[in-house]
Amino acid sequence: MIGMTQRGGVALAAFALIATAGSASADISATVFTITATLDNGAGPSYMFDVAYDPSNLDGNGNFLWVLGDAVDVVDGNGINVFTLDGASVRIFDDSREGMGVSHSVALNFQVVAGMSNTVFSVDSAVLSFAALSNSLGRATAAVTLTDLNGDGATYTPAAVGAYSAFYNTGTNFQDLITSPVTAAANSTTITDDVFPATGFANIGTTLTDIEASWNFTLSAGDLAAGTSNFEVIPAPASAVLGLVALAGLRRRR
Repeated sequence: MIGMTQRGGVALAAFALIATAGSASADISATVFTITATLDNGAGPSYMFDVAYDPSNLDGNGNFLWVLGDAVDVVDGNGINVFTLDGASVRIFDDSREGMGVSHSVALNFQVVAGMSNTVFSVDSAVLSFAALSNSLGRATAAVTLTDLNGDGATYTPAAVGAYSAFYNTGTNFQDLITSPVTAAANSTTITDDVFPATGFANIGTTLTDIEASWNFTLSAGDLAAGTSNFEVIPAPASAVLGLVALAGLRRRR
């Protein structure tokens, strides 16, 4: 059970550490996972739990995996449950080694139970930074499982832009997913998913240097929501790039 110390309206986890991380080809931010809960439909106090980078979770190929061990109960100053984090993980894939092609991805997953009030949650991944990736393509997927635990139905309301957002280049939006509310009847579960683009990868049209992801939603009191997601970026195939160059040359000659 994690107790929180109130600081300027936001409670900070006592064990949050400052760290730097990276492989030869990429860097991972000092904080790899953060969840913030704001009570009373976002009008009440906020409480945060975060996880620092641990180099033991990085393999020899530059890939990173953090998985929550035991469930974490976050409580307020009176010992009242704010939320329970039943599960969470961050998987970062970085394949930019010579001869292996280039692919970068961030998968952000969680399972949380709200406390005694409707709660606004924000869940954030690490930031993965890498050598400049030009002619880039991207693909984002997300899914939500909503379960009523107290017999009165459950609601999951995305933030204004969507429950899941994928970002590149320090906060530039790639795509928002799951834009409509999700409901579950009493003692039941509802699953919904979303993807962009529908097939393949979408052209981003700029040089990338980092990617990250976040979830933002309101969960009804006493109910459970789980989210899984992945944001992947790759370079455009060489044939496509050559085609664009040739087209540009043709236009200049006209």
